Amino acid sequence: AKKNKFLQEDFSPHFSVKNMLKDLDYASEMAIKEGKAIPLAAEVREFYRSALKRDPEKDFLLIWKIFKDI
Repeated sequence: AKKNKFLQEDFSPHFSVKNMLKDLDYASEMAIKEGKAIPLAAEVREFYRSALKRDPEKDFLLIWKIFKDI
């Protein structure tokens, strides 16, 4: 299902950008508490923050637009 949405650039919500960023933030917080590193986590979170500014309710595949605009 995601593949077709991706190929059609259909960003209607299934799992929103804001929920993905929330989960990434939780994972980062848990890693810090455990003294573990998550390579590239900060960079990934920045991409999702950019997507969040565009439209927090769109599907997390909106990140594709961020990459295309770089």
